[in-house]
Amino acid sequence: MAKFLKVELVNGSFSLIPVAEIAGITAEAVGPDVEITITLVNGSSTYLITMLEQSPSITDTLESFNNALIANPGGIVSTVVPPIVTAQVPAAQSGKQGRIVVTTPAKYGVFDGVTFTP
Repeated sequence: MAKFLKVELVNGSFSLIPVAEIAGITAEAVGPDVEITITLVNGSSTYLITMLEQSPSITDTLESFNNALIANPGGIVSTVVPPIVTAQVPAAQSGKQGRIVVTTPAKYGVFDGVTFTP
């Protein structure tokens, strides 16, 4: 495992969360938002990560964090890739070879904020 999880925010900043201190990760829908809570081993400190006005599933959201935890064994930083909200849609196939036109691009969730509570 990497030593830190990197959560990149929509404003271009990021937060680093120490992997060795993580005791658990939960996610819940709060209206149209998704809130991810990372509890640290001391039991009282938490990171609250928000994804505003998005609709990725809770399962996909938790999977993105779990994938980041196992993605970089022996490394320093592993970046959490937000879950996909809307899959890309290619144009109907005409039988031609070559480039496939995409009519709707993929849309990924974005992390809006990280709040640490000691």
